[in-house]
Amino acid sequence: MNLRIFIFFIVMTMQLYAKADILFKGISETEVSQLKKQFSDLANTKPSLSTIDDIIRLLTKIGAYSSITLESDDKGTYTLVATPQRKISELIISGNKKIDRDDIINALGIKIGTKISSGRLKESTERLKEFYGRKGYLNAVISFDIEDSPDNSLRMHVIVIENEPTLIKEIQLELEEDNRELSNMLNKRVRKYINRYFTENTVTSIESVINEYLRDNRYLSAKLQQKEAIYDANKIRTTLIYQISNPFSYEIIISGNKRHSSSYLLKRINLDEIFLGSTNLAQNISEMIKNEYAKTGFSHVNITYREKTVKNTFSKQIVINLNEGPQALIDSIDISGHISRPAKYYSKFILANSSDAVADKYFVRTDLENGYKNLIISLNNEGYLKAKIQPARIEYNSKKDRVKIALALDEGPLTQLSKINFYGIKSFTQAQLLKEMSIHNNMPLRLNMLENSISNIKKFYYNHGFIEMKIVNENESLVEYQNNGLQAVVNFKVYEGPQVFIKSIYINGNTFTKDYVILQETEINIGDLLTPNLINEAQTRLDKLALFSHIDISTLEANSSVSQRTLMINVVERNPGLFKFGAGFTNERGLTARGFTSISYSNLGGTARAISLHGILQNSLVQKNRLEYATGIGYLEPFMFNSRIRGRANYLRSEQIITNGSEKLEAKDSVNFVLEKDLTAKIKFSWLTWGFDSVKQFNMPDSGSLSLDSHLQIAYMGPSLDVDYRDNPFLPTKGFYAKLDAEYSHPDFGSSDKVNFVRTQAIYSYYMRTWSPKIVWANSFRAGYEKNLSALPGSGVPISFAFFLGGNTTVRGYSGTRGDRFPNSREFPNDTASQLIIHGESSVYLVKSELRFPIFKDPWGGVIFYDGGRVNIQGYDFKEPFRQSAGIGLRLNTPMGPISVDYAKKLNQQRSEDLYEWHISIGTF
Repeated sequence: MNLRIFIFFIVMTMQLYAKADILFKGISETEVSQLKKQFSDLANTKPSLSTIDDIIRLLTKIGAYSSITLESDDKGTYTLVATPQRKISELIISGNKKIDRDDIINALGIKIGTKISSGRLKESTERLKEFYGRKGYLNAVISFDIEDSPDNSLRMHVIVIENEPTLIKEIQLELEEDNRELSNMLNKRVRKYINRYFTENTVTSIESVINEYLRDNRYLSAKLQQKEAIYDANKIRTTLIYQISNPFSYEIIISGNKRHSSSYLLKRINLDEIFLGSTNLAQNISEMIKNEYAKTGFSHVNITYREKTVKNTFSKQIVINLNEGPQALIDSIDISGHISRPAKYYSKFILANSSDAVADKYFVRTDLENGYKNLIISLNNEGYLKAKIQPARIEYNSKKDRVKIALALDEGPLTQLSKINFYGIKSFTQAQLLKEMSIHNNMPLRLNMLENSISNIKKFYYNHGFIEMKIVNENESLVEYQNNGLQAVVNFKVYEGPQVFIKSIYINGNTFTKDYVILQETEINIGDLLTPNLINEAQTRLDKLALFSHIDISTLEANSSVSQRTLMINVVERNPGLFKFGAGFTNERGLTARGFTSISYSNLGGTARAISLHGILQNSLVQKNRLEYATGIGYLEPFMFNSRIRGRANYLRSEQIITNGSEKLEAKDSVNFVLEKDLTAKIKFSWLTWGFDSVKQFNMPDSGSLSLDSHLQIAYMGPSLDVDYRDNPFLPTKGFYAKLDAEYSHPDFGSSDKVNFVRTQAIYSYYMRTWSPKIVWANSFRAGYEKNLSALPGSGVPISFAFFLGGNTTVRGYSGTRGDRFPNSREFPNDTASQLIIHGESSVYLVKSELRFPIFKDPWGGVIFYDGGRVNIQGYDFKEPFRQSAGIGLRLNTPMGPISVDYAKKLNQQRSEDLYEWHISIGTF
């Protein structure tokens, strides 16, 4: 019997490695050539059956063929027959009345150019039916009509019969107990959902409203579950039935607490975050209170609790009785054992690296355990790889308010690195890899330097295209100790994997966006070496386009020996249209009512071209009553000169009332053309090729028509450099932002005869986290210089380009109007006579500092701030040139930046100036 089994395996093995002639049918010559490069057997035209099997697997994985079969003839010649998947050349959607065409295409996952198979068609049908179901159209019927096109492609017609949507007829709430008051309150809140479409979002909203009420009213043990949805015969109406168990509200009563107030404890344990429907509620709350006490040294706190139901109500009380016990302070930490430094060094390290409470000498056992671990890590990093601590011995005094801690520490020997070995390396020499490492022979083996060396080797390989390189023994047997731990040998067992190059690029999910947009933005080409940096840079660039909600870049042949790979770029498109509007009030010019609207479309024709329009209307309710407005249009050309240089064109028209001695109406037309390019993911260079402002000022008599007072034309150009290393551009908590720009104006560009000047500005802002990640210290510095270059009498820098400080963006405490800024109209009277006011030189510098911290709950925050700055103008000697202010503020943080309310006080108030000023704005520095 054993002999038969042996013969069977011999025959099977012979079959597996038998050679055979093979022909290809339906596979392009280019593909066959690639296969021959990858499978050397094919060069002899007699590959083994195992090789043929590998070829079939690879072709199937690529997904370019709808079927692959292997045929053979009497002579033993094999023919591999592949049927290419045919592409969609035309996609027609009809019957959709309520659902947008783009949404249907996104749900299908099919676009023009997509290769289609029966399996993919079935998957797309199910996805679209599921999408319609989530929108409330449970009776939607989806069908496809596919026709051949003359060019061997396919014409797909998606036919949708939406039928009537399913409406919510009734919402029934079944409470485990007959709590009619709760039932009535919940029914009032969900009544608004009757006759709404039965959609996924509606159901989520219903459950959210119920759970929010339960949580806000302390129904902490209540649990909401959807029991069922009952449909009528035609699935046109549905009744939703929910069950609510344990519908009891809870009151938490704490007694015996002396160190912490009840409100403090309840706030710290945060009842709002307790999971609704929790069992053992009283026990959980007691444990949370106990842990809170332990954080400040009350290790012997004793807690008893009981839960009782209030008679004739659906309320329960959790009564928690505390015996706080003594608050234990650390009297000493005594270190003994095999140590190389004074014992005080180790005790100080533990106190400083456990927690804030331990640093204040409070005895917190769990925090001290962290300190012990940190000490061992620190010793490991120094080369004491065998360092260990025995369990601590704790001794309390008689009152249990003082603790002595005794630790036995054995540092062990200082391990010396005697040798570094590499196994499995083929593409690089050992000398090349050693250059990348921070460890070397005959030095103490420090773990942090070893980890750094591991990271450097990986980066070295990754940057050379070995994106699947691994150190096989990284987590075990990497270090071999010798001579009782005095010496160590580091053995790197390396799996290099293939050096990956891009053979082809496949883009999926862009049902509307053109392929060339993605290719142009990523700047990835066939033949490129594939590295993680290349992938990350491409992902960052596609993110910045703001066209996609999800981006994934990977290779089709991941985790294989294939070197020439297909790069898969999968995207999910977002809606390119955006409409916004709003209204409100500002404290500008007393009290001003303001309304705005904007509309933008960021992907015209799938080309990433964008257009935007916006308008602002405002009217002062206190001062002269005239409607002011600003309206503009912008256009973006994303790929100028067939490159990643962006071109922007903007036009703005505005009319506003200005105080220039007397009130005037300023009508301004502005146009500019800008070229910009991202030099890196963090650095952007821009060139204002031409900017032009036409500014007309009109006198505003109390009665009669307007009369033209002055007309000025300003044409300018110049470069700008932005460097942005903030972690978030809208709500930064760390990093820095810097900007440097320059502008030059001359009559040859289109300026009025007396307008010829240069202006430069620099801004540097940095952000750092302090005691907590949520407490941020933000600082901003600004400096500028400008000079009138014209020798003509009456020439100068226009007022719109002059330096002034005051307002929420510069120095708070000043409103920013011409009478409440610096220099103001009294100190610098030139601005009352002409639009050209700086006849020589002028400079400015500004510092802003702000401590930002959370208050209440997210998204609320507070700030304490200081602003100060100075403006210098040639020929003027201001009495107190450096002005400063301080104050407090409130922030409502949103994803697009904070809504800010600041209250500022002038620290060097001048005569006739108000001492305080309110500022309401959107955004911050």
